[in-house]
This record gives sequence, structure tokens and C-alpha cells, in this order.
Amino acid sequence: MTGLVERFTLSRVLASLSERQVLPVAALLADAFVDNAAYSFLFPDAARRRELLADFFARNLGTHLPHRCTYVWTPDRERVLATVTVRPPGGIPISLATMIRRGLLPFAFKNGANAVRRLFYLIEHTDRIDGEATGGRLHFHLHMMAVHPDHQGEGIGGALLRAALAAKVAANAARHPISLSTEREQNLSFYRRLGFEIKGEYELGGVAGGPLFRTWTMLREGSA
Repeated sequence: MTGLVERFTLSRVLASLSERQVLPVAALLADAFVDNAAYSFLFPDAARRRELLADFFARNLGTHLPHRCTYVWTPDRERVLATVTVRPPGGIPISLATMIRRGLLPFAFKNGANAVRRLFYLIEHTDRIDGEATGGRLHFHLHMMAVHPDHQGEGIGGALLRAALAAKVAANAARHPISLSTEREQNLSFYRRLGFEIKGEYELGGVAGGPLFRTWTMLREGSA
């Protein structure tokens, strides 16, 4: 096979997100998730959703940046074509003060009280169903992944995720399972090919002005 995937070497895949890449990667994620059901619940206003998602993802990426768990693929200096964030077991440590100052207060100011209610609802229930999928065990979590719309269907997403998971194996972290959730039924077969199994199907949402939506949890067991 020729083309972009042929250039998709392990060393390129595992480039960690840099500070200068936060905004373009946030824009890539906003494009990828603008029609996602969970984010449609969080930001019901379709006209402003992409703008609000770009801000939301930029803050989220900034929180993850020091922990070097977000990877990007940049075949040249100007373009970020794919990204994945794999949270480590136990999550990332964030102080309450940082969470309030850098996350909650700007989010509340920009989006209003009902959006804060929806955000807390999402955090509570996504944590709950993730715990059900993993049985409460320490685990990695596939947090965010996106491929540029012009290059979807070319095998880049699978190559990116395989390389990120291979890095965990190389770091002797393969004993931990890896969880994810998806709101797109068509994604289930993609993740199955990468070794994930469906653990649950849920209907969430329907509060604080946000619509109901369906989500699936999936798990890939670690190696002994």
C-alpha cells in the first residue's frame, strides 16, 4: 500500500503533543466531534458547537500536556493529521485549585449554569460506566482520538492507536486493560479489530436542556 500510511512510522506516530500544537489539535478534535452525540448533549446549540468544542478541547489538551499522554501525527511541520490521548492508570493528577481556575470557572463563564450541570452529569456518568466496564481495576483510558476528515478511511486511525498501545507494551504497562466509550455504533467494528470488546450499552443525557444519547463502553484486556 502506498501513500500516507506508508509514511506512518512508529517514530512519527509517537511524537508527543507540543504547546504550539494545542490549538490546531483542538480544532481537529472539534471538527471530528461536532456531530458526536455526547458533545451535542454538552453543547446543544449546533450553531456554536464547533467554536465551544475548540475552546473546550484546548483547555483539556492543556491539562494533559505535562503528562505527555497525547500523541500527534504531523507528516510535515504545518499539518496535524491525527491525534490520540491515552490516559494513564489512575488518570492524571489535577489539583482542585487548578481544576476550578483553569477549567470550571472559564467553562461556566463561557457556557452558563446549565452547561455546567451537563458537564458534571457527563463526568459522573461516564466515570460510572467506565468503572462498570473495568470492574474498578486500574486501567488506561482511550480519551480522545481524531483523524483529519480528508484522510479518514485510509488506515491512519488504526495505525495511530496501534502505535500508542504498542508504546504501553514497550513500557511494560501491558498488564493494565484499556477502556473507551463511543457514541457511534459504526465505530464498534473498528475497535473490535483492535482487540476491544463491548462491555455495555447505555442511554444517557436528557437533563439541563441536553438531549438523550446512546453510548457504548469497550475494553481491551491487558497481557499477563
